[in-house]
Amino acid sequence: MSVGANSVYSIYEVADVYPMHYSMLTLDKSQPGAIRNEFMTLIENEWQTISKNTWIEIVAAPTGYIVALDNDIPSEPKFIRKGTSPLIGSRVYMLNKETIQKFICYTPKGEDLLENYDIGYLLGVTEEQVPFTVNIEKLLHYHVGVFAFTGSGKSNLTSLVLRKSVNSLPNMKFVIFDVSSEYGINILDLLKSIPTRDRY
Repeated sequence: MSVGANSVYSIYEVADVYPMHYSMLTLDKSQPGAIRNEFMTLIENEWQTISKNTWIEIVAAPTGYIVALDNDIPSEPKFIRKGTSPLIGSRVYMLNKETIQKFICYTPKGEDLLENYDIGYLLGVTEEQVPFTVNIEKLLHYHVGVFAFTGSGKSNLTSLVLRKSVNSLPNMKFVIFDVSSEYGINILDLLKSIPTRDRY
């Protein structure tokens, strides 16, 4: 974002990456399939060589944050909530694993164990697995909803958050309306180890 300096950047989340060729810009579904196939065969053959007619198309969405780099302490970037547009033609960089963790993940303070806040791994970030940690207390103090299709893992995720909450916030209390009788199975060991008031 900075003119004449490299210290402030807009943060975008990449949604898709795909190769493009200048001939693909003219192709659409209104053209006969045979013509499209012929074009794509020529494009594929050209992709086998180093072609100047090819580029990488990236679809990205703004996160609403910028990162400000301190030249004195490069390992401590500052993330600031600010909606901005990038400068056209600016250089683009990928965030490394450590910066992604500082931006997205929660780091517990003091003697708290990281595993009590870990609810999975971030997908598609780097080639390494990056643990996804959240601040359970902040998560539960706001309005939270888990929505997805049947069988996608809503109950498992909610059970995992309950389990992590009990481990990291011992005084937390929950009331569960279990219409489908799913949570009894997912948190049976917790129900046995912690005194509860069951109502049927």
